[in-house]
Parts: sequence; structure tokens; C-alpha cells
Amino acid sequence: MAKNKEGTKTIKLGIYFWTNLDKKNTNEGIDMPKKTCWDSGFVNVVSNNRHGLRSGIYSNFNNFDELPNAVKDALKRSGVRVVQSKKDKEYKEALKKMKESELIAN
Repeated sequence: MAKNKEGTKTIKLGIYFWTNLDKKNTNEGIDMPKKTCWDSGFVNVVSNNRHGLRSGIYSNFNNFDELPNAVKDALKRSGVRVVQSKKDKEYKEALKKMKESELIAN
């Protein structure tokens, strides 16, 4: 991955799962394995100066089914525009038209 003083050329997200299972089950006498977590947690945006992203923006999820929506929400709240692969051509054409209109306006 290309990296320089401004940040990487990628946008990173961290996915964190809650792991407080051991505290809840100590009263019941159940020993949980160390590599155990809930299916809920949060998605965090990792800061990146190149893209103007700051950490601290996150979105919670309560189960695996909500994980894609949490990723989308975290990206949206941080101002990241996501281009769907199948609509890539339409997006590029729209950007091209927008650039042409800026040139005409100036």
C-alpha cells in the first residue's frame, strides 16, 4: 500500500466487536474462551489526512445483518462518497459533465 506523509491512498474502517462475555458469565460459573465476542459492536472511520478524514466517527451495529448498514452510515457521516462498481461508468460521465459545466461557467 502506497504511503506518504499525507496518509495512505485508501480509506480505512475499523470493525470492533464487544468482548465483555467473560464479565457477564463469571457470576454463572461459565468459563468463556478468550477468543469469543458478541455479534455486535461498532464501525470506526480511521483518520487519513490525504482524504481529510478524522477519527471519532462511528456507527453501531447489533448483529451481523446490520453490519453493512453500519459501514454505509459511518462512510456517509464522514462525508465519503461511495461509487457502486456497476454504476462506475455513469458516475464518470456525470463528473465529466460537471467539469465541463464548470469550465463554461468560468
